[in-house]
This record gives sequence, C-alpha cells and structure tokens, in this order.
Amino acid sequence: MDTLIADCKSILGVRKPLRVIVRETRNENCALYWNEGKRHTIELFLDTIREDSRNFETILAHEIIHAWQTENKPRSKDHGRVFQNKAWELECALKTLGYNISGLYLKGIDK
Repeated sequence: MDTLIADCKSILGVRKPLRVIVRETRNENCALYWNEGKRHTIELFLDTIREDSRNFETILAHEIIHAWQTENKPRSKDHGRVFQNKAWELECALKTLGYNISGLYLKGIDK
C-alpha cells in the first residue's frame, strides 16, 4: 500500500501528506476523502470494497486523485471532466508500472 501511495503522489504531484485509515466496518461508501488543511485523509471500508467491482488498490488510487484535485483544481466537480482526465492519466501510468488498476473513474457509478 505504501508503494502505491508513493507512486500515485509522485505521478500526480500531490504535495501534502496523506493519511490512510483502513476499517473493517461497513459504510455505504467504499471510501471517504477529506482535506484537513495540512494533510489529506482517506478512509477505506473493507466490507464495502469487497462488494465493489474495483479492487482495493483502484479505490485507493481513485481517492488520491481527489487529493490532487483539492490541491490543484479545487473548484472542479468531484467526478467531472478534470477528474476523469486525471483518472485516465493515472490509470495508464500505474498500469505501466505493473499495477492491476482498472476503472479509476466509472461513468454511472462515480457521481
């Protein structure tokens, strides 16, 4: 997980520290992201991820795009065109590095 985080931050140019919390407990979402000013926080829920079509790494990378978006395009829509373009860019870069990443943005699911 640490290598994926470092690779995503490097590819995207995320500057602030990133805290990741992994919980077993169920939530209606697979993950939550929020900006705490000096750092980004991502909370992942394993029970919900197991029911999602995407794997843990893909969902984590998806949330790291939100961190990039907060730093670089804070007024853009959560899953709008800016996010979609960055998701495609990151997905291609991660696949080149050998990650099993697919569907960083899924139309109709990511709203």
